[in-house]
Formats: sequence, C-alpha cells, structure tokens
Amino acid sequence: MTAYTMGGENIRMQKKYFIARAELYQKEAQTGIEDELQGNTDIAFLILQTLKKSIVAELADLPENDNNYFLFLKDLNNIFTHEDQLFNKLEFIRDRSRTYLQSIEQ
Repeated sequence: MTAYTMGGENIRMQKKYFIARAELYQKEAQTGIEDELQGNTDIAFLILQTLKKSIVAELADLPENDNNYFLFLKDLNNIFTHEDQLFNKLEFIRDRSRTYLQSIEQ
C-alpha cells in the first residue's frame, strides 16, 4: 500500500498536497504569463520548462488510476505535445489549475 492508497489521515494529507501543488502550478503559470507580457520571454520560457519538469516528475511518481489529480496532471502534460505558443501553454496550465482547484472545493 502506498501513501496514495492509504486511508484516513493520509487521504487528508494527500488532498492538502494536491491542493498545494495545483495552487503552485497556477501561481507559477501566472508569473510566467506576466513575464511574457512584460517582454521577459526567456524567463517565461524557463518557468514553463520548470513546470513541465515538475508535472512529468509527479506523473512518474503517481500510480496510474482515475484519481482526479492524476487526470489533472495528465491533462497538463498533454499541452507539451502541442505546438502552441508559450503564452497559450502558460494560460492553459493556469486555467486548468484553477478548474481543478474549483472542482476540489465543491
């Protein structure tokens, strides 16, 4: 049994972790968007690359199941296979993070 499948206290800790990570993805994507709008494209690109590394690493550590956080990360990871502009990728991550957080709060 892993920390992801245990009950009780671990489920509460897991939910807090998922919320904190989604908030971080949302915040960092917003920072990248602001940098891009201010002409700091190199910084925005570095932020996007850091987000990508984090998302890929988390996906590798999570068991493949239907938990909402896994599906959220899989959705975020899909943006890296598209040829979208930097701004669009950051906006996608920010918006999907917001949607995930709203779904958890319900």
